[in-house]
Amino acid sequence: MCHEADDAVLYTEMEMFVDQKHCQNLVNDFQTYQNSVRNKSQCAGTPPKTGSCSLFTGVRYGKADEISWMSQMYQRDICVISNIVLGTTSVSGPAKEFELYGKQLESIAQKYGGRPHWGKMNWATGAEIAAVYPMLDAYKKIRDDLDPNNMFLNNYLRRVLGY
Repeated sequence: MCHEADDAVLYTEMEMFVDQKHCQNLVNDFQTYQNSVRNKSQCAGTPPKTGSCSLFTGVRYGKADEISWMSQMYQRDICVISNIVLGTTSVSGPAKEFELYGKQLESIAQKYGGRPHWGKMNWATGAEIAAVYPMLDAYKKIRDDLDPNNMFLNNYLRRVLGY
């Protein structure tokens, strides 16, 4: 199934990955939160209050892997919760709107050992990443050996890897 963002509009997205056994609780908690802020949202409702944004929350599943230490699926079957604030064809969804939903999704997912998508928006810290990636120290040692001058680190990686 597709959503309306299929290359037609600009959007901001995040995804949180939790063990499948926590999926229903995460979905319930996030839905409760969404309902609690509905009146504060620019985008909630049909049509959106502003006409310039809308919301999408999706759920999908994936199988565990044992290969990639930094994979969100490492050693666990996962449930992925996507949170998307859609904008228009020329303007991304409002940053404040994304923060209203995204920060809370991340906070809720952290209660269940949530791992953020590496290539999408998140606010994770090095300590939070270390708590949910069991092979982080081993990965960082290899990364440090291969890039001793930190040429391939950027501000995002410094934050989430705890450098």
